[in-house]
Amino acid sequence: MRARSAWRCTAAAGSRTSCFLNLYDVHAPYSSVAELRRWRSFRTLRGCIENLMLPSVLPRVSGHAYLRPGISLSPNAASEMLLGRYHRAIELMDAKLADFYDAARGVGLLDDTLLIVTSDHGEAFGEHGLYFHDASVYDTNLRVPLWIHHPERAPSPVV
Repeated sequence: MRARSAWRCTAAAGSRTSCFLNLYDVHAPYSSVAELRRWRSFRTLRGCIENLMLPSVLPRVSGHAYLRPGISLSPNAASEMLLGRYHRAIELMDAKLADFYDAARGVGLLDDTLLIVTSDHGEAFGEHGLYFHDASVYDTNLRVPLWIHHPERAPSPVV
């Protein structure tokens, strides 16, 4: 997403406009963009370990094979690897959203626009023995951020 995305959302001046952005970057294997290549550098020990683990961990986790009897998964190592990839994907998404917000503010789009940023689900990394987001209704999967910019209201936290 580039700054021009905000400009595209303005469409025709003076008309009511709706803009929906679905950002999919923060989904397993957390490598959908160039900044988050699927493979890490083999020049570091951590990169080598992650590259060796990934082909074994992803099929077990994404296909829910780890829930079947007799299938084991090293929970600490798998969780740490996946959580690290997830955090890097969130950092990238945060930068993209900041770029969009700054561009939208720069062209005056936020002067009369309600902007809502949320997520469709949370993500599990071994909590309750589960991974990703489609196998539970625990808070890990249900609690998501909700950020609202209202042009006529001052920012305030809601608990």
